[in-house]
Amino acid sequence: MKHLTLLFLLTFSGLGLLAQEAVKYPLLEHFTNTRCPICGARNPDFHAARADYGDDVLHISYHPSSPYPSCVLHQHNPEGNNSRFDHYRPQGTPTVYLDGKVQTGSNMLQPADVADALQSGSFFELEVFRNISNGMLSAEVDVTTLGDVPPGTSYRIYVAAVERDLEYDAPNGESTHYNVFRAFLSEREGELFTPATNGSSISWSGSMDIHPDWVEEEMYILAYIENTTDEEIENAGSSLNSTTSTTVEPTSKGFSLFPNPASDRVYISGGSVAQWELYSVAGALISSGGPLDNQSISLVTQAAGPYILRLQRADRSWSTLKVIKK
Repeated sequence: MKHLTLLFLLTFSGLGLLAQEAVKYPLLEHFTNTRCPICGARNPDFHAARADYGDDVLHISYHPSSPYPSCVLHQHNPEGNNSRFDHYRPQGTPTVYLDGKVQTGSNMLQPADVADALQSGSFFELEVFRNISNGMLSAEVDVTTLGDVPPGTSYRIYVAAVERDLEYDAPNGESTHYNVFRAFLSEREGELFTPATNGSSISWSGSMDIHPDWVEEEMYILAYIENTTDEEIENAGSSLNSTTSTTVEPTSKGFSLFPNPASDRVYISGGSVAQWELYSVAGALISSGGPLDNQSISLVTQAAGPYILRLQRADRSWSTLKVIKK
């Protein structure tokens, strides 16, 4: 695949010092193979277990050459699929890593480990944006530092193109394959970066050709940051958490939300709202409405977690913001 542009931009913005940690999105890196009968037998239990966590836990599936190089999803991008497998060097497939640590058990997921990961915070907040236009898939990842990063620690950022639901009747009996890795927009080994100071951000951007085999409507961007010292994934983010449309401008066009996180109601400033839509981070419409009389939206009936709020101005332009229900 041809990388047309790949830029690493250090863009520092004065956001002011922030005295809180970012919400942690644990990442499950899943190594599987479409010709592996053991994968076909064990993956359904794994997917059922991770479904309990909804959109709070992110997932990506790689298809390395082990144990069958003829796996068609491996053959689509052999180097990319093997890179993370070679990084961890697991005994085989299927194997799952949670934030860089191998998982055990019959369903390849330890609830205690996931609970610990969900309760932890992160120094880094990731906002991930995707754009598809004229046969190109583009990504922007904004990494904001919240807190004082330990000195002497280095980090790598990985940015991947992922297909959410891929339909393929595999030899091992699986027909739907979830969050399938397709390509790295970043370097396969990740890219070293120096974190911004507390309250500032770094932006990464890149783009590539859309492969004919990809279903555009299913494509999204997944980004994650790895600590090079202990190989722990510090945080991850997805364009599914940041956008509900195929073309996104990473801006609120003057709108702001407060409080955010909010317990029962979020208030909107920065202009009049003609229409609003509240989505889950997976893109499902939860509720919507017309003009706001008191410039606020009730979150009382929503479960705790992140949501996507789209706001329309009188000129019919839309803004996309993330709101967190606590």
